Amino acid sequence: AKMVPLWQTSTRKLFDQIEGDLASARAGGVSEDALADVQTILNLIKTDGSWGVHNPRRTQQLLETARTFHTKENA
Repeated sequence: AKMVPLWQTSTRKLFDQIEGDLASARAGGVSEDALADVQTILNLIKTDGSWGVHNPRRTQQLLETARTFHTKENA
């Protein structure tokens, strides 16, 4: 139970960072098609609502995938 706040804080921080980067990418003209996978991952995590508690490893993997994909699109 002591790990729950740590997972949620870490997950939320990375989620917020990616969400902000996504907004910047949209404003910068990156196509919606290119960003759709990132948005899908963010929607999945947000809809789950546990912020990593239900499956912390998988949640972290999804966020890392979203960040990696976003980074490639901005390269």
